[in-house]
Amino acid sequence: MRSADPAFRRAWLHLFVDRVVIGPDEIRIPGPKQALAEGLVQGNVNAGTMVPSFDRKWRARHDSNV
Repeated sequence: MRSADPAFRRAWLHLFVDRVVIGPDEIRIPGPKQALAEGLVQGNVNAGTMVPSFDRKWRARHDSNV
């Protein structure tokens, strides 16, 4: 998706997002619930490769405040 055509990415995003509303205390991103529900049900096979996996060895010390 990162290397896809910008017009395609925009069209894909509009399947899930109608608009972005920025208020003084919150940001709302409304969109069609049916498209979002279908996206959640179908899942994304490649999503796991885009999110870092959990690894206990990433810190040199046991406590980050030490």
